[in-house]
Amino acid sequence: MAQHGEDAAVFFLRKLHGALHRLALHPVAGDLIAHVNFRVHLRRHRGALKILRGDLRDRDAVRAAMVGVEVVFHLAAISSVQRSIVDPVESIDVNVRGAMQVLQVAQESGVRRVIIASSAAVYGDSDALPLAEREPPKPLSPYAVHKLA
Repeated sequence: MAQHGEDAAVFFLRKLHGALHRLALHPVAGDLIAHVNFRVHLRRHRGALKILRGDLRDRDAVRAAMVGVEVVFHLAAISSVQRSIVDPVESIDVNVRGAMQVLQVAQESGVRRVIIASSAAVYGDSDALPLAEREPPKPLSPYAVHKLA
């Protein structure tokens, strides 16, 4: 359950970090797009995370982030539905081309597995709660289409 004032990205990072820590793995957090609240919460895990700054569209930055990495948890995105409507070109560039670049560089770098986060937005305004992955997608925004892609 998300804590008061905590968004989904921070909640997921907290859960992911705890799981990796229990497995004695050392995660790398790529702060690849600006998200002030996310960075504030990352500071709490200083020492347990290696934090890199870069841009998904910068192939060299993505390659540097994957040196010695076996598994990538790809969470980076412009996740604002409103921003995907106002600036669809940048949203596509980051969310679709950026994700493709992560996959390509992971393959080139010998990464064994890439886990990509999707979004409930791909299901639109579904009445079926809780949502299940078997529900048909009904994306209602450019962001939802990007996550479906």
